[in-house]
Amino acid sequence: MTQPKIMVEFEDKYGERRVIHKTRHGLKLKYMRRTVVHVLGPIIAPLVGAEVRRLRRERQMGPDELLQRAGLIAAEAQQKNRMYEIEKGKRKHGVRLATLYALAEALGVEARHLLPPNADVFTKANGGLVKQTTTAVRVNGSRYDDIDPSVERMDVG
Repeated sequence: MTQPKIMVEFEDKYGERRVIHKTRHGLKLKYMRRTVVHVLGPIIAPLVGAEVRRLRRERQMGPDELLQRAGLIAAEAQQKNRMYEIEKGKRKHGVRLATLYALAEALGVEARHLLPPNADVFTKANGGLVKQTTTAVRVNGSRYDDIDPSVERMDVG
């Protein structure tokens, strides 16, 4: 497989380095650093999926029934795959908020009950990529201050 050809490298208005690659599908804009979403999404998705699966089984629902109750019905061939992706956390950036709320309603719980505790997320993320402090989240040395300071936090690593 050939690597995409770099067409343009530039710095955006926020001072971040960006690259435009030419791929077989056209031009693609890429960020040159990982963000909180890139790091935490794959950690949170399986935790949410496991809770959805646990609640679905506890209520003795099949995957098709849950999708139908949630209004997430796709083509019949895709239903099994869709539920598998959600429950196993295989979706690229996790479950969308609207999907999370629809699943929670279908399961008869508040959406917050499908989300893992902060401690679980940051314990799993403690591979040096993500560290949560009392004021911000750091990803590869970059600081993110736009997090609500009223939320209870813990120091990891």
